[in-house]
Amino acid sequence: MASHDPIERPAELSFSAFRASGAQQRMYFLQQLEEPALLQQLEEGRPTYHMPVFYGLEGPVDEAALRACVQGLVDRHEALPTRFVLRDGELWQHIDTEAALVWSSAAVSEAGDVEEWMAAEHHRPFDLESGPLFRAALLHTPEGAVLALAMHHIGGPDGTDRRHPAGIVAPQPPEYQYADFSDWQEEWLRGAAGQRQLAYWEKQLDGELPDAPLPRDGRPAAGAARGTAALHSFEVPVPVLTRMERLCRDTHSTPYTLMLAAFQIVLGRYTGTDDVLVGTPVAGRGRKEFQDTVGLFVNTLAIRADLSDDPAFRVHLERVRDTVLDAQDHQDLPFERVVDRMAAGHTGEEAAPIHVMFGLHDEDGMTDGLPGPKATLLEGPAGTAKFDLTFDVVRSGGALSCRLEYRADLFEAATVRQFGRHFARLLDAATENPELPIGGLPMLSADERTGIGSPLPDRAALPQTPGEPTCVHEIFAGHAARTPDAVALVHEGVRLTYRELDTRANRLAHRLRALGVGPDTLVGLCLPRSADLVVALLGILKAGGAYLPLDPDNPPERLRHIVRDARLEHVVGTRTPGPCGTPPACRPSTCWPTPRSWPSNRTPPPTPA
Repeated sequence: MASHDPIERPAELSFSAFRASGAQQRMYFLQQLEEPALLQQLEEGRPTYHMPVFYGLEGPVDEAALRACVQGLVDRHEALPTRFVLRDGELWQHIDTEAALVWSSAAVSEAGDVEEWMAAEHHRPFDLESGPLFRAALLHTPEGAVLALAMHHIGGPDGTDRRHPAGIVAPQPPEYQYADFSDWQEEWLRGAAGQRQLAYWEKQLDGELPDAPLPRDGRPAAGAARGTAALHSFEVPVPVLTRMERLCRDTHSTPYTLMLAAFQIVLGRYTGTDDVLVGTPVAGRGRKEFQDTVGLFVNTLAIRADLSDDPAFRVHLERVRDTVLDAQDHQDLPFERVVDRMAAGHTGEEAAPIHVMFGLHDEDGMTDGLPGPKATLLEGPAGTAKFDLTFDVVRSGGALSCRLEYRADLFEAATVRQFGRHFARLLDAATENPELPIGGLPMLSADERTGIGSPLPDRAALPQTPGEPTCVHEIFAGHAARTPDAVALVHEGVRLTYRELDTRANRLAHRLRALGVGPDTLVGLCLPRSADLVVALLGILKAGGAYLPLDPDNPPERLRHIVRDARLEHVVGTRTPGPCGTPPACRPSTCWPTPRSWPSNRTPPPTPA
């Protein structure tokens, strides 16, 4: 049974007040991008900006000694008993002088209970204004214990230094506290150095910024499902790692830079752009005065790459190396100042300029040689994803692995696994032949190339009227005739061969022609992303018509207006009545006229088998 110590506060809190740092203001900025969603998250205790760290402790654990260690950490570092108050439009840190440690303990006997406890600790909410924003919990298990250290990202460590819990006590408090850093940063931003770094980032982000997110499998969810995180991991094979080390030596690069270079290429192919923008975290501890100070020093750098000239991978790697080094030399400018430049004129979710993050975590040597129980860093619950995709390279025990955290409401697990395979394949090819142009680096498997890599026939062999261009659906039909059994489409467990896809499209085309669709006929297409959508696209073209896409998630009145304004006589829709007013039992294997042309005294024909 768990025990929680109550938070005892004096009747009148004693605290010191300081202006919040740029990074802390950024936390408020990120949360306020979607104010309604934020309020719901706070009500649900969702852990978007929680920073829990879990350690597995082997052997006997002295709970009293461990609690004293954590209490000492709170006593030495002012960032831990800090709350945040918005006053007259300005964010302030309130450092409580008598804040007590929040400590809880429990005991379990089953492995499933450990996972349940970790999930509960991960989701315990924080109140930014009331505090405290740091807590500790210990779970006793038959093998030893699990220690949880959690705090809100706005006031916490940057996550780059996850030390052994037995080594967290130092003999003396640091000379400078985080409030000192906030004061120093405020003065620095007003000086010449701050202006020089601002000019650097304005130059780096000049012109139109890339605005092509990763293709999504679905729309952002609402409520509790919004932003739910999921994880996918895979190892970098030893032969690839060996070639990586050799290429890094030759180009004076690092594994981080090399894998970022490969990641940019894959990201560019997925988004269809040569201008790629990726965020990457930096520790933000450039000044030695704050090396031992707990606080939110971490900053985000925007790394931009131009792939338009199709350089050799070696050349691209050297460019990325130089870009990263320059960015790190200008890492003191808070990210929110860069955001002001990047997101000018935008509000809401679109104001977030970076949707994909790339980072490296070096976990080697974290616990070696330290006293106390042997500690192992545990993978905690996924929680809520801060970005569409976070791609982390993890170094541990001399090996490299890739850990992908993604928004499960936007991407299916199969999509992210495929992204991982494509990255691994391209990394393999790039380290095998770094002189190859990046456009020639393969990322598809042989199976994926089957059906799309076969040569198209000569134009003279295609059925066409002399002097007229060949239509897309005719090229597709010819390709289906040559490779009928190749997989043409995969979506949510549905797999269609070229023969099956062509057959379904032909069936719909015949139905459309029977309803009068032909050349110069505009057909509404009101379907979600699905296999049926592809069938409908081809079917409309095969019937000789043209399609007008209608977003089924649009408000009904807007869809009805589009249908009326475009004078649509036919709409291909779903089985159930859609917001655009399509009758029941409408699917791509058949088609009903819209209510505008369907007489009110008639009912649609029965659903075909």
